[in-house]
Amino acid sequence: NAGLTFGRLVGAAAKSVVLNRLLALTHDKDDLVRGSAADALGHLGGTAATPNVLDRLLTLTEDTNSDVRLTAAGALAHLGSAAATPRVVDRLLLLIEDANNYMRRTAAGAFGRFGSAAATPPIIERLLALLRETKSSVREAAADALGNLFSIVAIPNVLDRLLAMTQDTNDDMQRAAASALGHLAAPAANPKVINRLLDMTHASNESVRWAAATALADLGNVAASAPVLNRLLALTRDISEAVRRTAVAGLGRLGSAAATPPVLRRMLNLSRDVSHTNRKHAADALGG
Repeated sequence: NAGLTFGRLVGAAAKSVVLNRLLALTHDKDDLVRGSAADALGHLGGTAATPNVLDRLLTLTEDTNSDVRLTAAGALAHLGSAAATPRVVDRLLLLIEDANNYMRRTAAGAFGRFGSAAATPPIIERLLALLRETKSSVREAAADALGNLFSIVAIPNVLDRLLAMTQDTNDDMQRAAASALGHLAAPAANPKVINRLLDMTHASNESVRWAAATALADLGNVAASAPVLNRLLALTRDISEAVRRTAVAGLGRLGSAAATPPVLRRMLNLSRDVSHTNRKHAADALGG
């Protein structure tokens, strides 16, 4: 991929001669060349977010080739907040409705990189709606984006909206909402959220238990209360191997706050477990 390599070599410099050549390559008759040039422009970062580059990438999101369209959208995402012009935001709001799930995921990811410019009601509403997607990769991209935006600006009612979604009758919806709460990280670690996630670790559906345990660990040290540690310890004996693995890894991720005698004893026992995954996570936890 010559275009991509060239883009990485140039890095932040993004001299006009490079931009002009890459822009010329985006007009190439070969689909792969157009895509590679668009990708390279994205990897130049925010310094490449000139009006000409943004206009050309926007045009490429309507290319006849689906791979080129997707690459162009990804390039806009890579340019970050420097690309968050009204035209780009409006175009991505259309692309987030695209029939192609990879495009929806890419558009959601772009909003997560755009910072405060993307923290508008229409975008937040669409990202919340994406948590109901059937494709897990799209849900994860939306959750990531919400977490990134939440760390920058206060998004009104987002916690209440996500907490309400954890009460949904659909297990997939509960799992997605729990994952999104975890992606919000420390700013979401209030008692109401933590208690709800603890409740969800008792769900009959193992994927919901798994998501809730993962979210508790994602909230970080601020969530490492005695009830959380005790529940994660209990989950290391869950009937589901996936939940057990997540609980072990989660205790390790909570760091020194989880270094209590009961946790240390459990990790030492798990370091002799028949599961090599549990032994690995126990080793990671014991190593800090």
